[in-house]
Amino acid sequence: GWACWKTYVGRPETDWARVNALTVLGNGLWAAERHAERLAIVEVQLATQRRLGISEYPIIVTRSNFANCLHSLGRLDEALAMERDVYARCKELLGTTNKSTLHTGNNLAHSLIQQGQYAEAKEFAGKLIPQCRRALGSNHVMTLNCHAAFAEALYSDAGA
Repeated sequence: GWACWKTYVGRPETDWARVNALTVLGNGLWAAERHAERLAIVEVQLATQRRLGISEYPIIVTRSNFANCLHSLGRLDEALAMERDVYARCKELLGTTNKSTLHTGNNLAHSLIQQGQYAEAKEFAGKLIPQCRRALGSNHVMTLNCHAAFAEALYSDAGA
């Protein structure tokens, strides 16, 4: 990670090798569970993307990574708020049955469960399941994860 970054840091911000080196560094920090350091890297990526005026989809992906970092650091309220926004933007930009939209929806469903918002998670996952099934098929891992989220929300909700 760091060696890759040090190799390409002198290149212009727009150079693909420099951009990818920062991603490699972030992924290495994620794998090493050094989430606070990764959060700083993702913040740099997001600021650079915004400064360069790149298209919205890569920014959405980076914001999703940012939310994952917040989640790993126990900053669950911030992560949930960002995941809601990322899902809404994906849905608006890519449609309800796009794989990226469904992935961010799955993340949101699991975060709702972890925050104890079982009724909302159950309703949300219940709507997401048919979308996953239609777009990816019944046996796709994301469809199965959505079923798991729905089941967990169902059995965890004391009011059900």
